Amino acid sequence: MKEFFQILRRFVPPYKRYLVMTVSFNILSAVLNIFSFAAIIPILQIIFKTEKAAAAPQLMAWDWDNMKEVAANNMDYYVNALIADIGPTTTLLVLGLFLAIMTFLKTGAYFLSSATVIPIRTGIVRDIRNQLYRKITSLPIGFFSEERKGDIIARMSGDVQEIENSIMSSLDMLFK
Repeated sequence: MKEFFQILRRFVPPYKRYLVMTVSFNILSAVLNIFSFAAIIPILQIIFKTEKAAAAPQLMAWDWDNMKEVAANNMDYYVNALIADIGPTTTLLVLGLFLAIMTFLKTGAYFLSSATVIPIRTGIVRDIRNQLYRKITSLPIGFFSEERKGDIIARMSGDVQEIENSIMSSLDMLFK
């Protein structure tokens, strides 16, 4: 693990901007995912006509200690107000559109997070290959007479590919 962080410290700093964008798009995707799943609850309550939706007679003040209960109560209150104002079918349509928009935004944020990883991946691989090229070209001629050229090229490309796979899979897990 220590070697992984040394490699990251060595090759990732030129791509900090993309790193920040990837992390922020992943966070945005997670938040939008929560909202899209939260929109399903009132839709199901309207469709199946449960009495739980009628349990919020008034708004509650926001409290960080009881945030889950306050959010559920206030969401129920707003859904009940919508049902009273525009009717259950129109409320169902509004909530369905809200769910579709949240899902679209969540998918867009996930796509953008995946798209901002690409410059990091290609840049790190390019930097490793350039460093390896400089190392190979600085070796004495005697090294090349003892080794077969195909072996050197195969080791170079295989090692770079293995480093790319391990770094990017670790970065993907770290971001998510």
